[in-house]
Amino acid sequence: MAEFFIQMENLFKNKKALLLILFFLLSFQLFYSFLYPTHGTNSINNKAWLSLTEVISHRKSPLDVSENSLVAKAYVIFARYYVNADGGQYILLANNFPNYYIGNNPVILDRPLYSFLIAATAFLPRLFFDSYATLFASAIFLNFVLGFFSVVLFYYLCEKLINSRIAILSSLLLIFSPSFHLWIVQPMPEMFTVFMVIAPLYFLYNYIKNPSRSKLIIFSLIIGMFLLGKMLFFSSIFILISAFYFRRYKEGVIFLIIHLIPLFLWYLFVIKALKIPYFVNEVADYGVGTWLFNIFRWPWYKTMEIFLSVLPKFISIVIYGFLLLPVIFAAIGFKKITFKNGKFFCSIFVLSFLLLIFMMNAYSPRYGFWIYPVIYPLAVLGIDRVADFLKKYKNPAEGGKLDSCFARIKNWYAYIFYFVAYFSIIAVSNADFYRFISYG
Repeated sequence: MAEFFIQMENLFKNKKALLLILFFLLSFQLFYSFLYPTHGTNSINNKAWLSLTEVISHRKSPLDVSENSLVAKAYVIFARYYVNADGGQYILLANNFPNYYIGNNPVILDRPLYSFLIAATAFLPRLFFDSYATLFASAIFLNFVLGFFSVVLFYYLCEKLINSRIAILSSLLLIFSPSFHLWIVQPMPEMFTVFMVIAPLYFLYNYIKNPSRSKLIIFSLIIGMFLLGKMLFFSSIFILISAFYFRRYKEGVIFLIIHLIPLFLWYLFVIKALKIPYFVNEVADYGVGTWLFNIFRWPWYKTMEIFLSVLPKFISIVIYGFLLLPVIFAAIGFKKITFKNGKFFCSIFVLSFLLLIFMMNAYSPRYGFWIYPVIYPLAVLGIDRVADFLKKYKNPAEGGKLDSCFARIKNWYAYIFYFVAYFSIIAVSNADFYRFISYG
């Protein structure tokens, strides 16, 4: 087993081989997720998930006759596939960006970037075949690209902070994670969010290793652009806490100001150029985060309920977000963190998400998955720790050949444990888990 991992590490040192292996594994996940997907179910009043035949017959479907025929043919192959109905808004916006906002209900007014990227990806294909099917395929291709770069950045970050073996196994778990299995085949910005989580961490590592004013400005602007894909400030919170902990006050303030510029410019564009009122859908329709403004008006027991429930609910969505096993192993592996300030950064990263979820007062398993850069490497370390325990378990026998025999048995215990642990995590993550949990 050790020799196998050594050979794998040597193979992954070849950058072309690394990219090719990751590309192949992610391609397999993509096709597997189309053939054996997981999805929510429909109710009479809530068509949140639509089969391909339902997409054709839906009263709001923009498909024409030729596209209906294409979808019907796809249904023969992907009979189990359901599409998330919310993805239709992103496709419609991409079809007529940004003019779709004018005269329509702009439910995704605060996050235009994903639809813009779909439109950019579909630009050349639409010159030959301009249809909603082309936009859908472009969205899936975009998800694949975002997922691929997420895995690559995740691998390199783990390799630099820990080692290549941990990076290999962590990347494997990410590719075959529940979030990838569910969202890579949906025209939804969840794969963008996965990329949005790991890219700032890689930028921060790069900046710490070789800081410069130009890097600070460029990275801050890029992170600010990410907020136009999904207005989630977890990276902002994490970077600001880190800056103030290490007394890099000036850099923290510069980052805070610069990374808000793209959001401010988009706001001006909406109200001045598009001439429509700007609003955030989650706040306007679902009241996300509005409890903070009511905290001094509510009865004290209502506020206390939110404070007391935040930690149990957060732990719950993390457990459900990873489907339990990686979280257990991550807790075991936390003690094995050895890189400089590793325990601090891991703790602050999780705390940043906890603070964001607390301010949102919105809990969903897919939110819990956002801390994957911490959970998966720690899970690998936790599996190693348990395996080491099995190898070191004291035998009652002593002496000579009997000791050697027991040593081989112990190694087999460890190898079997490795196989069972990784197989269980991947199998559960790629099952039809929506049958026993609503992933959000």
